[in-house]
Amino acid sequence: MRHRSSSASDAYQSQKIFSTARLSQHITDIVSPWLKPSQPSLEEASPSPPVSSPPIATPPLLNVCLDEPHTVLRPNHVYRGTVILTNTRSIYASSLRIELRGEEFATVKLRDGVEAKVNRIDQTKITYFNVHFHLWGESSGVKIPNVNFPPSVEAPSGFAVRYFWTARLMGPASSPDIASKEYTVPYCPTLCAPLPEPWEYKDTLYKDKKALANVSMTFPRHVFCPEETIKGNLDIKAIPSNAVVSGVFFVLQKTTQGRKMFQTGTVRSSETVEILNESIPVHGNDGSLQLRFQIQLPVGGVLPCFQSKHIRIYYSLTVTLKVEYLKSLLKSSGTHSVAFTLPLSIGNLAYENMLTVPDITSLRDYQHSNEGPEFFDPSLEAPPRPPMHPEWGPLTAAQASPPAGAPPNYFSLPQLPQAGQSRKEQVIETSRFVKLGAVPGLEPMCVDANDDGEW
Repeated sequence: MRHRSSSASDAYQSQKIFSTARLSQHITDIVSPWLKPSQPSLEEASPSPPVSSPPIATPPLLNVCLDEPHTVLRPNHVYRGTVILTNTRSIYASSLRIELRGEEFATVKLRDGVEAKVNRIDQTKITYFNVHFHLWGESSGVKIPNVNFPPSVEAPSGFAVRYFWTARLMGPASSPDIASKEYTVPYCPTLCAPLPEPWEYKDTLYKDKKALANVSMTFPRHVFCPEETIKGNLDIKAIPSNAVVSGVFFVLQKTTQGRKMFQTGTVRSSETVEILNESIPVHGNDGSLQLRFQIQLPVGGVLPCFQSKHIRIYYSLTVTLKVEYLKSLLKSSGTHSVAFTLPLSIGNLAYENMLTVPDITSLRDYQHSNEGPEFFDPSLEAPPRPPMHPEWGPLTAAQASPPAGAPPNYFSLPQLPQAGQSRKEQVIETSRFVKLGAVPGLEPMCVDANDDGEW
């Protein structure tokens, strides 16, 4: 990240000469070229002519601009940008910094009894990381660790995962800060598909407790990625002798499920979205049918399967068969529809492209790593790594040399350090009462005492 403002360095140097021990820094005429004030600065020696109507001073404005617009944060990637300060008057500040934050929200509205006149809203906010870097006249880049955090999602109602950029001008002597708006940036983890192996799904379909058909579906792989074509074989064998298959329909659905656990039970909420709906033409048959099908996965709205502490994303493929009974001497005609559903795994990196992603084999889940984003000097391609030991890996300065007073060539390595900056999750629980009908975006729910909270 870079800090960009006009005449900021001159003001900073002059303040440094006159008062190097001050806790705050006096910035004069920090303006952008298109908002330059008409009055000259106080440092000019020549007297300025009287001005009838002085310009209206607007509050300072902070903006965050990434070098690559429409950026999607991904593991093990480096991002660079600029913080722009627009100002028309002198301000006092101690520093300017850029912040990157990732959070997960789980919010539910609870009924407090049948005759209750109020509802209770409980919220859990988990901060995965909140890192910042002081930009006072300096530049910086940030590297996302080789760790899979949950993807950005806004479902179901009350549950969300969000990532933010924020610029902040720190006030001196505990004065209020001036912050930019929170720039929401999408994040997408890297889920690599395993080695392709065929798998088969078999089931017997019933209608009104009577066996209707035996079905078998075969897929060439377990995990599919967006823009890929799902290819497979469908084998249908109708059990009644006068039944024929007249239609086959496919529906792919994405379900986002949220949960919040309490001491007395668990509250669950889910939202299902239809990704695609296709039909396969069926020709004349005698009840026994073999079909080869192809389904093109879209790109938009297809996130990889993922599971966090409160949110889970998964997909299901529902196949509906339309079976017709032919009229005979002893049997009547009719049409029945029967369906079966099977799970479908979605990733975002095909196995064939695995080698195109650096360090893919060392990618870890965020629940098993405390490594967080790291700011660094933008003149470098990546953050500097600690010295490496041929057997123990990266070493810190204290671990690379023996401690004082130890025997020669003696030192211990109790725990290997991480490559990036360490993070610590923060959990905040809040609860408040609201009137009936308040917060219409949340539906009142009840705690299920029989739900143990497991996925």
